[in-house]
Amino acid sequence: MNKSFNLLFSVKRSKTNTECFAPVYLCITIDGVHIEISSKRYVNPDKWNINGQKLTHNNEDKKVSMLTSKL
Repeated sequence: MNKSFNLLFSVKRSKTNTECFAPVYLCITIDGVHIEISSKRYVNPDKWNINGQKLTHNNEDKKVSMLTSKL
């Protein structure tokens, strides 16, 4: 039996905080069942690469970029 599995990192621009940073969410889909989990990390949404699902690289954002490589 084949199982489908997908991970997607996204930024919730609608939930920006007072410093204009948005939370990073991890969307997990297994066999069509979808859940979203907060990573408890905030990033500048203007630096978020939607296609790459990561931040454009610079030293201050390196910690958040490590999230994707750990999975």
